[in-house]
Amino acid sequence: MQPQEYQPRKAKSLEMLKQGLEPVKNGFNEYLIPSQSDKAKKYKVSIKNGWYTCECPDNTQYKHLCKHILLLKTYLALKFKAQEIKHTINVTKPCPYCESTKLKKDGTRKTILGKKQRWLCQDCNKRFVLSPVHKIKGNTEAVITSIDLYMKGVSYRGIADSMKQLFGLKVTHVTIINWVNNYMAKINQYVEQHKPEVSDLWNADEQFIKVKGQEEYI
Repeated sequence: MQPQEYQPRKAKSLEMLKQGLEPVKNGFNEYLIPSQSDKAKKYKVSIKNGWYTCECPDNTQYKHLCKHILLLKTYLALKFKAQEIKHTINVTKPCPYCESTKLKKDGTRKTILGKKQRWLCQDCNKRFVLSPVHKIKGNTEAVITSIDLYMKGVSYRGIADSMKQLFGLKVTHVTIINWVNNYMAKINQYVEQHKPEVSDLWNADEQFIKVKGQEEYI
């Protein structure tokens, strides 16, 4: 793209940020960018292998580096810079070893789904990754999506295929079965801890039920 074409689009992207038009995450490496002229309309910007694509006509038809892509790049750069400045922070989730909240960022750990933030506890000097899901090939978002698809009746092989499409994660249906068995058991264990509070009053609608093999009307 020529400088005379790039600069106006860059200026518009900065103007959109000043107007408070921020990207909204829509899955793995996908963002929705509001239109500058019609805020009810949104364009999807996807990132794959370092390349950005947008659904707007300026990118799809004319192959230009559109203002929506430039907005997302600027937004992600500013977000990353803010995280660098705020290197040492106190977090609400404590150290899993000593429960201290004095945590310091300590680089990243490279995984199949990208980099995960690694932390250093300033009290016990242990290093770890804060994640509710440990020692799996995927991440929290992948497991939650798998459980959601399972509850909606999608087959294990279908879920495995969805993981590849949504997250670029290659897992077998056996992995999905293990996820479902492990985390559904944890969900059930949590639910069983909460007992419903009921009274002696029953409310029933009109219906037929079977009593000793015969239909009775209530």
